[in-house]
Amino acid sequence: MRSSVKCHPAPDAFNPCEDLMGNWALRIPVWFISLSAVIGNLFVVIVIATSHFRLTVSKFLMCNLAVADLCIGIHLLLIAVVDACSIGVYFNSAIDWQEGKQ
Repeated sequence: MRSSVKCHPAPDAFNPCEDLMGNWALRIPVWFISLSAVIGNLFVVIVIATSHFRLTVSKFLMCNLAVADLCIGIHLLLIAVVDACSIGVYFNSAIDWQEGKQ
């Protein structure tokens, strides 16, 4: 526990005095899910794109689903990277980050 942490601005219901992901029980699954989503869906897109067979409707829809899941995996990976880079200091710049200020 951090006993000497001073949060600015003062914590409220939407911005508690904690990191982007509050604890390691959340960080570890987020990394696992995001990496497996990126790797797995990238593999599906590559396999379908390099297939020598005719592109059927089901393959087209499967590729679209894999691309959408790949985008979600990349988004989750970016959130995990921001959390890893801001451990211990996120709460001091949470409002600026949410409003897009630097």
